[in-house]
This record gives sequence, structure tokens and C-alpha cells, in this order.
Amino acid sequence: MKAARDRRLLLIVAGLFAISTAFPIVASVIRGPAPRWLGVLDVVLAAALVCGGIMIASRIPKDWTPEEISASFRVLRGGSIALLVLSVVFVAGGHLKWEVLLVGLAWRAWLLAWVLPSAVALWVRRAAGDEARMDHLFLNTIAFPVRRGVLFRGRKSLGDYCWELEVYCDESPEFADQEAPDDLLAGAAPLLSAQSLPLRVESPDELIGREYLFPPTPKPDPPDWDTALGWPFFFLYVWEGCPTEPLRVAFTGKRDGQYRVEIEGGYVNSGVSYALRVQAWLEWQGSEPELGAAADAGQERQRG
Repeated sequence: MKAARDRRLLLIVAGLFAISTAFPIVASVIRGPAPRWLGVLDVVLAAALVCGGIMIASRIPKDWTPEEISASFRVLRGGSIALLVLSVVFVAGGHLKWEVLLVGLAWRAWLLAWVLPSAVALWVRRAAGDEARMDHLFLNTIAFPVRRGVLFRGRKSLGDYCWELEVYCDESPEFADQEAPDDLLAGAAPLLSAQSLPLRVESPDELIGREYLFPPTPKPDPPDWDTALGWPFFFLYVWEGCPTEPLRVAFTGKRDGQYRVEIEGGYVNSGVSYALRVQAWLEWQGSEPELGAAADAGQERQRG
């Protein structure tokens, strides 16, 4: 029901935008004063358009995905041809009331640029049936629904090797119809985990836009790693933990205390090679306090 209402709102506002944009164009070509009713109707439609734009922007005001931003940019880029048309008309000496046309088009163009990312995100997410779309971890073509993702930072005293990232998955429904599946993955609920990643940032916000490769070499034990702090690469736990092949890890966005991650690479288990990929939202769990920090805080409260 909510998805239908939002799509209806988007269609109504799109129609209002098209009709409202026609008013300054018509008014600019009319010789002599425009009819009074035309001005009144223009104001009414403009007010309705602004209210509709505010309603759309308030639904999803920020935290758009890269795909939604890219789609918005393509629309704006395509619409920019209107500026070229105006330039041609101006040079050709068209008899237009430019003071009417430019003012009317300028604020509508601003409203379009301001609302469009929210409109695209609202359409895409509602069309998918759920704003919080289900993510999956793929091993070849087998999809495991992502149940939860976690991002955590250990104590600063651990040095660079202090970031933890975990993606918890449920069993794949693709084996549900098989009476006696003999696949290694049947019935498994994979966990992709890394507990000592050297991300080399102070806060999770700095991760957005960064890309890493773990491990940076196919060799299992590069000499410059401090293995006493743990293994700075990923393990995939199916029935037991096995290290993955090098994985590309990219942080692409943020929303409401969650961080978007895309992971892609390889995984080998029992001699079988899998292409591994996953997209997931990671819940930020905070940072581990330094040793003695809690005691120091208690002493400060007692002094106060």
C-alpha cells in the first residue's frame, strides 16, 4: 500500500512539473499581457508542485546509493539539452519575453535538481517492493540471504590491525526443493569474517569511497604481517573456516549508522573453486574502549 501511494505521488508530481513548465513558455510567446486567469493558474500549480517536491524529498532526503545518484545525473545530463535549445533561440532572435521565460524555468530547474535524487531512490526502492532490499552473498550462482552485517573498531593500541567486519547469512533457499542435496553448500549458513583488517582510518565515515584488497598477495604468509595480532584477511565459514582468496573490498555509502560494502573475489573449499561476491549494509558497532578507560571514567565521576 505504501509503495503504491509513493509511486502515485511521483507520477502526480511529474505531471505537475510538465504542465507547470509549459506556463512560462506559453506566457513568453503571447504578444501583449497574458490573461489574468493564466497567471492565477500558474501560481496555484507552482504551489502544488513545490509542496509535492518537498513531500518527495522528505521521504528519502539523503543516503542515496551510487546507482541512484548515477541515474539522477543521467537524467539531468539529458535535460541539459534544453539550455542548448534556449541558446539557439536567443541567438536566432526569437521574439520571446525572456524576463518571464528565464525566471519561470530557472526555479523549476532548481526544484528538479533538488528533488530528483530522492525521486529516483523512492521509485527504485518502492518498485523493488521494500525500501530495505534483501542483500545476498553469492558463491558462484548460489545465493545466501544476508541476515546481518557488522563493522567494529578495536582498541587503538592494536595499531592498524584493528577493524572487524562480519557478514552473517541464512541458508540458501535454492536447496529447499531437493530431497537429498549432495552439494557442499546445502544447509550451510555462511559467515564471512575478518577480525584484524588494516583499514588505516580513524572513523568509519572515512571508509566511504575507499577500496582495499585483502590479502594484497596470493601468498598465505607475507613477511610484513604481524601475525601475532591476527590474520588481516577474510575467512569464510561454511561448515568450517577456510581463508578466502584475495578479495576486493569497497565501501560505497552510508545510511542511518550503516555502511555499504561490496566484496568480490574467490573461495576454495574441498578442491572446489567458487566466485564469491556480496553487497551488504554493515551496522556500526562502535569502537572498543582502551584498556583502563572505563576505570579512568569512573574515577572522574567520583571526583565530580
